[in-house]
Amino acid sequence: ADHHAARTARPAPGSALALTAQVSTPAAVTAGAPFSYVVTLRNPTNQPVALSPCPGYEQVLNTESGAQATQRRLNCAGAGDSVPAHGEVQFEMRARAPEGLVHDGGVKLSWRLADGPSAGTVIPLR
Repeated sequence: ADHHAARTARPAPGSALALTAQVSTPAAVTAGAPFSYVVTLRNPTNQPVALSPCPGYEQVLNTESGAQATQRRLNCAGAGDSVPAHGEVQFEMRARAPEGLVHDGGVKLSWRLADGPSAGTVIPLR
């Protein structure tokens, strides 16, 4: 069997894997302080993607001293329970920057939708 072909297969229309994710973060965060960021889920397909049952997500904050992983559920009702065809929905996320961060390291934020796309970025410290 050619396993490579399976990996490059296009996701089924209407599945969360058809979505793309993007994170918009503040320009900088303060160690130990809360911050919020926005996750945009875009649907490039001709078919809406149902967010029901509402999927969970994982948020990981990585620093020199380790990783903090949090699993939560999306606020799907706020998004109308689906991502429209050729549309997007945004979710505001809240997190707390870890204490004792090293100034030049910043925080690496990774966000992943269960059975769906992921996105990430590095947020500098102020």
